[in-house]
Amino acid sequence: MNEFIHTVGIETYLSSDRLNYFYKAYGYHDDIYFYHHEEKKRVLCKYADRGFRMEIVIADEMVKKYDPQHRALKANWIVTPAKLLYPGQAMKKLHMVEEYCAACEELYKIIEEIKKDSGVNLLDDAKLRRVDLAKDIETPSEEYTHEVIRLAKKALKQYGYRLMAEADEAKRKEEYKDENGVFYYNKSQDVKAKIYNKIADMKLHDYDITGYSGLLRFELALSKGFLKKENYMTEEYLEDDNLAWILGNVLMNAHELLHKHITSPLWSGAMLSKELQKKYIWKYCGYKKDSEKYRKIMRYRNRHNKKDDEKSADRKSVVRGYYMEMGLSPLYCNDAVRYIPSFADLLNGTENEEIKVFAERF
Repeated sequence: MNEFIHTVGIETYLSSDRLNYFYKAYGYHDDIYFYHHEEKKRVLCKYADRGFRMEIVIADEMVKKYDPQHRALKANWIVTPAKLLYPGQAMKKLHMVEEYCAACEELYKIIEEIKKDSGVNLLDDAKLRRVDLAKDIETPSEEYTHEVIRLAKKALKQYGYRLMAEADEAKRKEEYKDENGVFYYNKSQDVKAKIYNKIADMKLHDYDITGYSGLLRFELALSKGFLKKENYMTEEYLEDDNLAWILGNVLMNAHELLHKHITSPLWSGAMLSKELQKKYIWKYCGYKKDSEKYRKIMRYRNRHNKKDDEKSADRKSVVRGYYMEMGLSPLYCNDAVRYIPSFADLLNGTENEEIKVFAERF
């Protein structure tokens, strides 16, 4: 099992006097606690290398209105479970439920340290906001990575999933390029998915990329609404072992969650280069280019490979059945890459052997 929980989002609300306690405890220091003028937020980063970072912002007016205590500030915790056990190791991953239990214990130690320093108990009314689930896939090159992302943008089906132009966090990065990620969401399910170039992300953060030819990350953000609706959590407040139980529950179902909300919304089937795909279809049609079946399949292919067409893939045509039977996607990759397994196979680390051998032979 190579899936892991990358980030956990937690929130709590603070009164103005508690904000003053933080300032008295930490002052303003870039490496401990500081004010981000551009984004108008205060950031507690003293424990960032240990997997805990907190951003304090002004709460929404509606939240302040209906909060019994009318607290004016919201504290967003960004928790990286792996760093809780392995401080400073950005690419470390946890794959076992027991590791997340130990990580939660470390988190509570940090919260206790903050309470001792400032007098503020962050666990008061703290609620789970989201869980980000991920899996990394090594690729032969960055060109291969870019091609997977390009094709994923064209492969998104209808039925509730929609493309986002950019991830919210990416909008703030001038270095971000559209070729480095595809982002989509399902509003009714309350989930957000992304497939992105992890090498590009590592370069942005000055991480060591030695030993990587290419790296894709499949990542799924599960909101608290989704987690409650699907019974991955019964209580959003962080009490007793509640957080460890929720993370363990998500991790044990990680494989199914990633497939259901990341690869299932994308067109199935392996992807070949334009000429290889044409030869494979010709072979499937009994080497009869003048057959009606061949012409239908090729028209379908041509329609879905238009350069300016990034609309949701059409599943209604009867020709779709031909592609499913072949194990082939109507989308083709570039000549340099030649062959890419289906998105599900990429995530699984498996391949359609017949199509793979065909690509190698030609």
